[in-house]
Amino acid sequence: MSSTPTEKRCPFRSIGSARKPSPAARTRTSGFPNTPEETLVHATASRCADEKQTGPTVLLIFQNLTFFHSMESSLRHLARLASLGTLAAGSAHEVKNALVAIKTFAELSLERNGDDEMPALVLREIKCIDAIVSRILRMAGPARLVLKFVGLHAVVEDFLRLVQHRLGALNIQLHRSLLAAHDRLQVDEQQLGQAFINLLLNALEFMHRKGSLTVTTEVVPAAKNAVQAKGVASRPQIHLAFIDTGCGISPENLPRLLHTFFTTKKEGTGLGLAITRCIIQENGGTITVESDLKKVTTFHVYLPLLDAGA
Repeated sequence: MSSTPTEKRCPFRSIGSARKPSPAARTRTSGFPNTPEETLVHATASRCADEKQTGPTVLLIFQNLTFFHSMESSLRHLARLASLGTLAAGSAHEVKNALVAIKTFAELSLERNGDDEMPALVLREIKCIDAIVSRILRMAGPARLVLKFVGLHAVVEDFLRLVQHRLGALNIQLHRSLLAAHDRLQVDEQQLGQAFINLLLNALEFMHRKGSLTVTTEVVPAAKNAVQAKGVASRPQIHLAFIDTGCGISPENLPRLLHTFFTTKKEGTGLGLAITRCIIQENGGTITVESDLKKVTTFHVYLPLLDAGA
C-alpha cells in the first residue's frame, strides 16, 4: 500500500526581492490539467537560497490566468450589450414615429384595393415592428410569448410572398417542397415570422444575383430525431430547411455563426442570426447550420409538433 503524501515546509528562504512579474504570455503547456491546449500563464521568478547557504536557487511560480482572461472577455461582451441597449432605446422612438406614416399609407391602400392581399400583409408586419419597438422603449427585457395554434406552412408562405419581389429582381429561383403531412404548432407567430424573415434575407444577401433558394419541410419522429430541444424529447418535430446556393460559410466561421456580434459582413451587426436562434429556442425549437464553402448553405430548424388531432 502506497503511503499518503504529507505536507512539508519549503526549505527555501528569500535572499532578495523578487523581480518584476513577467508579462503574462500565451504558451502551450501540459502543467495544468483540465485546461485548453493554449493556456494563458503568468510567471514570477525569485532568487532563493537553502538554509545551509550552499548556493543561489531560483524559485519559479506559474499561475494559470486562462479563467480570468475568459471573465474579462465576458465583461467586455456585456458592456457592448449594454451600449447596444442604450443606442436601441434612443432610436426606437424615431422609428415608431416613422411607422405611423407607413401604416397610414398601407391602410389607405387597403381601402382602395380591398382584394389586394399585399397591403394587409404589410399592415400585419407593421404591427409586428411596432410591437418590437414598443418593447425596446419599455426596456422590459425579453417579450412574453403570445402562443397561438398555427400551421407552419401558412406562416412560411406569408413570408415567402414578402421576399418574392426581391427574388425576382435578383434572378433567384425559389423552390418549395413543403411535404410535412402535419404542420400544426403552438408558437408565437410574430416572433417566429421574424426569425424566418431573418433567415430568408440572410440567404438573399449571400446569393447576390442568380442561384436558388429551396424551402422544405418534413416530419421527424421523436425516436429518429437527434436534434431535440429541452423538454420536448418525446414529441415529434417538424424539420424546416432553408437551402441557398450562395457563397457558403468557411469551416472556421461555422461554429460561431449563431453567436451574438459575430458577422462576416462589412457593415453587419452580428445580431440577426443570434436573435433568430433565441426566438427559435424560446419557442421550444432548435436551429443548426451546415455549409459547403462556395456551394450550398442549409439552416435546419426543428420545432415541436402538436398532436395530429389538436
